[in-house]
This record gives sequence, structure tokens and C-alpha cells, in this order.
Amino acid sequence: KGNIKWVRTKGEAEFIDGKCVRLYGSFQDIHEKKELENLLKQTNRLAKIGSWEFELRDNEDDSMYWSEITREILEVSNDYTPTLRGSYEFYTEESRNIIQEAVEQAITQGKAFDTELELISAKGSTRYVRCIGDAEFINGKCERIYGSFQDITTRKQAEIKLEETLAEKNTILESIGDAFFAVNNDWTVTYWNKEAEKVLYKNREEILGKNLWEEYEDTTELEFYTQY
Repeated sequence: KGNIKWVRTKGEAEFIDGKCVRLYGSFQDIHEKKELENLLKQTNRLAKIGSWEFELRDNEDDSMYWSEITREILEVSNDYTPTLRGSYEFYTEESRNIIQEAVEQAITQGKAFDTELELISAKGSTRYVRCIGDAEFINGKCERIYGSFQDITTRKQAEIKLEETLAEKNTILESIGDAFFAVNNDWTVTYWNKEAEKVLYKNREEILGKNLWEEYEDTTELEFYTQY
């Protein structure tokens, strides 16, 4: 009927006197399973999520598995052979210390990890990744570690830009000679500069997260309250 199908076939041969006399096997419909696998693969590609795996042997120079997307994130060629020790070299110093400790705890304690890291790809690109890992133990011994690897560069760069913007705003608001404060729709205080501390006689630690009118209850009968 012209439909495309995924199937799994298994075959064997029967020989008599060195001559093949029969071929036989099975024929299984795996279309739904294959479609789900392809959907997962497409979803991972859209989300830029790769995978990795390392089987513990005697040294960290043994090769490890990187999926296609993990290789793309790190911008390495298809013939690049990754190792656990070599993978650490992609990270900046701070991130390298974090991932090495996380991997060590996974191997020795079975402690899963989920961390965000900064790295420099093989082509010199600065990237941020979310690395999730876990360990598999057999008879009390760690046999392998494995996990996912996601490119979060766009989100992380947006967060950094937001932090820089907020820091710049705070610098401006802390340097002006006016008392400045901010509240949300419930009158909860969300910002209180140092001049506000002087004019309104409350340290920011005392007022942040508090309701303005509960803290200045005596002002609710004044024009100050009415105008606000």
C-alpha cells in the first residue's frame, strides 16, 4: 500500500554437507519504536542535548563515548577520540575543578551531578553547557559513568547580560542623592537604596521582602499613603 515501515529481521542459514539448503528467520514490526527513537533524536537535536559515557578501566586515557551532538557542541571532528582526561582540557579553570570533583564523587560515592560549566571548544568558541552525570555500580564497584550534555550558551549569555544590566542599575541607584525604593503590586519592598535607609530610617535588611504599609503603619492616615 506504499507505506514506509521499519522492521527488524533476523536470519540464519542451514547447511548440509557444506551446502546451504535453507534460509529462515523472523520479521518484526518495530515501526512505532523506531519512530519514537527518531522523535527523541530530533527533540535532542532541537534542544542541543548530547550524551556521553565512560567505562572505568585502569586509566583515564581509555576512550569514552560522545554522541554526535556532544561532538558538535565541542566542535571536534568525527575521527576525534575522546578520553576522560582529555575532556577536562576543554573547560576553563574554574569549571574544570567543578567537573573533576563531580566525576570523582560519582565514581567514589555514586553521587549524581547536574552542573553548568564554561568551556572553550576545539575551534576556540566560548560555550556554556549543562552536564548531567550518574554512575553505575556492580557489586559495590563503579563500572561506568554516563550522562547528558546540553548547549545552554544562549540562555547563559542572556543571564550574564541581565546580571550586568542589574549591576549597572544598582550602581546608578546607589550613587544618586535621592532616596529610592521599589515595591511590587502587593506593596512588598523589592529595592531600597542607601539614601532611602537614611531618609526613611530603616536598613535594607530590615525592609526588603516586607510589606511597606505594615512597616510604616502610622503613615496610613497621612497624605503620603493616600497619594500612593
